[in-house]
Amino acid sequence: MHPSGKFIFAGTVDQGVASPGILVFRVNRNGSLTLLTSGPVLTDSDAISLAINPDGKFLYVTSGSSIDAFAINQTTGALAPLAGSPFAVETGCASQTTDSLADVFGRSLYVTTTENLAVSAFAINGSTGSLHEIGGSPFLDPPFPDTTGKNCDGQITSLAAESTGRFLFAGKPDGAISIFAINAGDGSLRHLKNTPVNYGDYSGGPLAPDPAGRFLYTFGNSTPPGPNPLNEVIGFAINQSTGDLTVLPTSPTPIPTGLAQGFRLVVTP
Repeated sequence: MHPSGKFIFAGTVDQGVASPGILVFRVNRNGSLTLLTSGPVLTDSDAISLAINPDGKFLYVTSGSSIDAFAINQTTGALAPLAGSPFAVETGCASQTTDSLADVFGRSLYVTTTENLAVSAFAINGSTGSLHEIGGSPFLDPPFPDTTGKNCDGQITSLAAESTGRFLFAGKPDGAISIFAINAGDGSLRHLKNTPVNYGDYSGGPLAPDPAGRFLYTFGNSTPPGPNPLNEVIGFAINQSTGDLTVLPTSPTPIPTGLAQGFRLVVTP
């Protein structure tokens, strides 16, 4: 959703019916939606994840091995491709983009890919919205890379940052969460630590911080596993000084048996 609450942008994928891209909806006063585009605004490939910078001027879409970037018309919601878009995500691995996150100050964009245990980081030009890869990117996540200097034997599935913009959390399929410090000057990342695998029953699902930056929520698999994967909600307390995560005493909260598995979380203010 656009920060103004006036527009919703929805990514689409190619299922042999129509080309992938972005649909734009207006949010009406009663909460209903009106489709503003006759078809999707085209992207380079399937629109996997969407990120809007905090002031709502630019939309970034991870698509294939690149980032499609658009200027957002603040009145109509119309999208216009930025000069230089799409921007390539070069990892040295045969990978496709999986998730993206604009930092809370709108200065940096972070992107993850398949088959690459690292986070790519881009500086956002505040005037034009163009992207420039930050020095040192992609930032590797231990275990340390092979002799080629790459980490092509794993992947990060989800990204989240707490509201102060000091820490970035990266979820992995083995159930560990990597914790990075965000450099306030240039947006570069420094790996701090990894949680244990399957921490608090975590298994690589989406990460959702609360707006106050105190807690992080996700889905997990019960131990022993239940009939559905991702059948519980897990909560972590975020240490405001170190970024460390501690499983909340009341966690996990089971999802009732018979319901579909968890897929996406949103935490309200």
